[in-house]
Amino acid sequence: MADLREQRAAVKFYFLLGKTGTETFGMLKTAYKEKIHKIILEDRRQTIKEVVKRSGVTWSLVQRILSEDLGMRRVAAKFVPRLLTEQQKQGHVESCSSLKEFQNYLNFFSKVITGDESWCYGYGPETKQQSSQWKTPASPRP
Repeated sequence: MADLREQRAAVKFYFLLGKTGTETFGMLKTAYKEKIHKIILEDRRQTIKEVVKRSGVTWSLVQRILSEDLGMRRVAAKFVPRLLTEQQKQGHVESCSSLKEFQNYLNFFSKVITGDESWCYGYGPETKQQSSQWKTPASPRP
């Protein structure tokens, strides 16, 4: 129903059936709800802007359908240490233990290398917003 002619035809049809404006809006919203739900299920990490581009529906209607009708909300994944493997946990413990030992040396701080607050990643990290995804109340945490 993204085509404007199709929408106008649907509105005229509902008017001829004697439906009120609220009922017409509700019926159109129901049709869009299924379409938007399919788009979100394809990739839950899409933003509302991306869904708007794919569906041809306004931003406010997409947001209303996602939050009110489908009960979805945008949730960012949290880093939880329990998700680390035993090997990763052991590596963290060893690194901290060796730093704890080295702090007792006299020239420890003169050997610490600092930078100009530039981060160099060995991979392309995502921001918290980029990694967030849509979830329903019944779905598990990301």
